[in-house]
Amino acid sequence: MSTSENRFKAEVARVPFSTRGSYLCFKHPISRRLTDGTALPEGLYLCTVRGESAVKDVLKVEAMYAGEVVERMTPVSLHLENAIGGRIDIVFESADSIRIRCRGMGLRLVRADWRPFDCIIEREPDQWLLSSYLNKSHYAIQRLSGRLEVNAPWERVRCPRLA
Repeated sequence: MSTSENRFKAEVARVPFSTRGSYLCFKHPISRRLTDGTALPEGLYLCTVRGESAVKDVLKVEAMYAGEVVERMTPVSLHLENAIGGRIDIVFESADSIRIRCRGMGLRLVRADWRPFDCIIEREPDQWLLSSYLNKSHYAIQRLSGRLEVNAPWERVRCPRLA
């Protein structure tokens, strides 16, 4: 780690993690109500900052570990770390491409609030397309190595859940 990264003290709970030119960020959103009236669960989210998007939170980021997970941010990366050496590294490869590497613990991406016409479809093996109607956005998810499981059943005009 460089000297400048050692001095960097921002917390993702207070300062969103993003990169120049990107409309995406990782942050802890201010609470809001979901369509069913319940509160948005607290935590780290992949969010959009596009002005025309009515709902900014896209996916909740959950580390698959029963104990405490610490978030650590540098100017170029976001790390989720557990007490036994497990780590999730998140970096922006470019303004519209995010790379995530997991070692020692898994990662779950969960859509908290599904709207009509929101869905995720498999485009080809190990490549999925998440379509968010309300955000007017599409997000490609591609497995480069490891294992990817998608739980998103189709019901009438939407997927009621995604994990």
